[in-house]
Amino acid sequence: MNLSRVLVVPIGMTLLMSCRALEGQSDELMTEPPSSLEVLSKAGEVYRNLMTYRDEGVAVTHFERTITPFTMERRFTTAFARSGQFRFEFTESGLVPGLKHYVVWKHGEEVKSWWTIRPEVERHENLGSAIAGATGVSGGTAYTIPSVLMQEAAWKGGTWVSSAGSYRIGDGVERGIACFRIQRLTSTQAKTHGGIETPASKGKETYWVSKDAFLLLRIDSETNFGSFLTTGSVQYFPAINSPIPETAFEFGH
Repeated sequence: MNLSRVLVVPIGMTLLMSCRALEGQSDELMTEPPSSLEVLSKAGEVYRNLMTYRDEGVAVTHFERTITPFTMERRFTTAFARSGQFRFEFTESGLVPGLKHYVVWKHGEEVKSWWTIRPEVERHENLGSAIAGATGVSGGTAYTIPSVLMQEAAWKGGTWVSSAGSYRIGDGVERGIACFRIQRLTSTQAKTHGGIETPASKGKETYWVSKDAFLLLRIDSETNFGSFLTTGSVQYFPAINSPIPETAFEFGH
């Protein structure tokens, strides 16, 4: 989509700078209204009632304290219509040469996906199954917005608008838009899956929600795995309740 080239390309360096600044950023707890619960509840209501939603964005993750520090970048687009059409796509560039490309598509009851790693069309019984397959490899971007737009996409149950463990910190401004900032601490236990061991981690995520429309514009994150650290930022450029051309819903890959 040509628009993605216009919106996304200039912000890559800004995101990297933001990622590296996160560790030294103070988090001022806010006690004045609205509470984090009120902000997230309102945001959830907004997304659930949208007739159309479209975004383009970029997610940047920087891996530090590794033998060779590196950066992974994922660019993504989302198109959604309450009438039953949906399409999510991301491309990834990082340590391994070449691009990884993933598409999740739905029209009515038909759901399918395509991924460069397994270059064949896969059909799914439901959207939750298709989103589940794309969630991890997309850095969570396949899940974050679709899961609040459609309950059928929320295969994990919880979403970013869930209030558990959340608290409000000092407000911020993203691209000239005043935002509430909602934060929650994260932690995972060490686990082994398919012979691959994932270490325990501790971190935090900060959600930037616009004060005017209660839309998610940015997520900052940092996670400490002990032997290495990741810092990241995701920026969303959303458009809501406006006509979406049929070309935006073409499966195409």
